Amino acid sequence: MFQFLRPDVIDFLTTSYELSQNEEVAEWRESVVTLQVEAPGASSRGTGFFINEDGLIATNRHVVAEAFQVVATLHDGTAFQAEPVFISDELDFAIIDIGEQTPVPYLPLAEEEPIMDVGTDIIVIGNPLSFTGIANEGEVLETGTPAVISAPTFSGNSGSPAINHEGEVVGIIYATRNQGDEGRVGLMVPINEVIDEVTMIEEGGVNE
Repeated sequence: MFQFLRPDVIDFLTTSYELSQNEEVAEWRESVVTLQVEAPGASSRGTGFFINEDGLIATNRHVVAEAFQVVATLHDGTAFQAEPVFISDELDFAIIDIGEQTPVPYLPLAEEEPIMDVGTDIIVIGNPLSFTGIANEGEVLETGTPAVISAPTFSGNSGSPAINHEGEVVGIIYATRNQGDEGRVGLMVPINEVIDEVTMIEEGGVNE
């Protein structure tokens, strides 16, 4: 409980409430899911987001790689068991599938190069700590792999989308670190690094 009283936690909750009043941000939140992951000897919680209306979810490799069960809970509380369809060997990236026949809301992926520059404003939506659907804002501090962002990230944010102001995903959060004058920063996989894998899966290819 004491973690909820930390100034940085109070700040991100306040920011999230303010951002969530924005209709676009509220709409983007509907595409973000909570992942409850069961692995041998451990339970964990992470984030994912729909990348198409057929129920494909992007997240991190480290969130789901060792799991024997993954349950994805949607914004409306509906829960589905998810199965991995792609786990990257090189990047902290994975795709899982809930096999839903009813179209789901999804986030488009940025494809036009450059997908981001230093200073690009982004919104991160995820499930930090024990919270759900938290939105925060920041900017790109460094491009490359990994890309570095100023938006606050915490345990549970793994798999969160970083979204530009056009509503396109430019990266997937996978870690945080302390970085000099910038303090706590987020690290993300740039979406253009995984777009080929996404296209392959959408076209019916599987590479587990």
